[in-house]
Amino acid sequence: IQKVISEAAFSLEIRALAAKALEEELRTIISKPFDLELDFMLRSSLFKIGEDQYVLAIVVHHIAFDAWSLSILVSELRALYREYDEGLKSELPPLAIQYADYSKWERQALQGGQLARQLSYWETKLDNIHTLKLPTDYTRPAVNTTVCKRVVFELNAELQDKLQLLAKQNGATLFMLLLAIFKVLLYRYTNSTDICVGTAIANRGHKKIEPLIGFFVNNLALRTALSPKDSFLTALQAVTQTTLAAYDEQAAPFELVVKRTIGQRDRSRSPLFQTMFLLQNAALLPSVELGNTQIAIRSHDIIRSEYDLTLAAYELNDRLAFNVDYCVDLFSEERMQRLATHYQNLVEALIADPTQKISH
Repeated sequence: IQKVISEAAFSLEIRALAAKALEEELRTIISKPFDLELDFMLRSSLFKIGEDQYVLAIVVHHIAFDAWSLSILVSELRALYREYDEGLKSELPPLAIQYADYSKWERQALQGGQLARQLSYWETKLDNIHTLKLPTDYTRPAVNTTVCKRVVFELNAELQDKLQLLAKQNGATLFMLLLAIFKVLLYRYTNSTDICVGTAIANRGHKKIEPLIGFFVNNLALRTALSPKDSFLTALQAVTQTTLAAYDEQAAPFELVVKRTIGQRDRSRSPLFQTMFLLQNAALLPSVELGNTQIAIRSHDIIRSEYDLTLAAYELNDRLAFNVDYCVDLFSEERMQRLATHYQNLVEALIADPTQKISH
């Protein structure tokens, strides 16, 4: 059931705030839960912290907003600001469809044999899946927690170009190559040859839903069997095949895949996979000049994740940037800094000789 709240009920909090109090205030409004039945899934506050300096804080709930939605929000904010500032008519065309239309399409598409066939694929693919046991610094809590911290690192333009070339030469995408390197790293950390890593897919295959703000993302469980005797190129081929097959069955909602493949849920871990890998195109975010106002975008360091470990890569013009988000109840920052270094070492080693065995 969809319930549309009148925009008349929405308000933008505006107040003066001392700069030294900003961080604490941001933490407060970010940490405040959403009431899914009563609240707007977006709330915002504007703080004046200087004569000509303001901070606009926008907090959204993931149930109604995915990474793709960010670029739409920024583009529309820019267009409406220009209309207000310059008196120009905004170039926001009326939406051809709404999220409810997408929901109806999805439900109709998954009726009958298609959903059954896709769930059958995932049931076979994920049969008898094992938990990936990464070495931890602290005892795992009985109930999975979501508080994370972040380690960042980068690969320069030269390495980025070499990775792109290596992927192209082997019929893979950059995503598949970086994922394969991550899986080799996980193999070396755990000595497990059965590696399942989650990823998120945009799931916006129809042109009409591209301009919609909403939650369209679906999770995929990418399970690959590795062997110590494999060369890295062999492992890359296996990851490529796994990924392409998963893309063919991507429409099955992840929640239904979990129900179909998991019997007893372990509350201390996320189901099916405990690690995630993402590749984001940072160019999705448009420029945010608002007239003569100088804008700087920043994300906050309060990070929530239901996974033990998430490696996210971002394609920038001159480099690849990476975030390692890790559960603070399991890992120390020192261990995660080492993990980041080990990933970089693997990149350089595999570029130099992609034919070497992953056990080496």
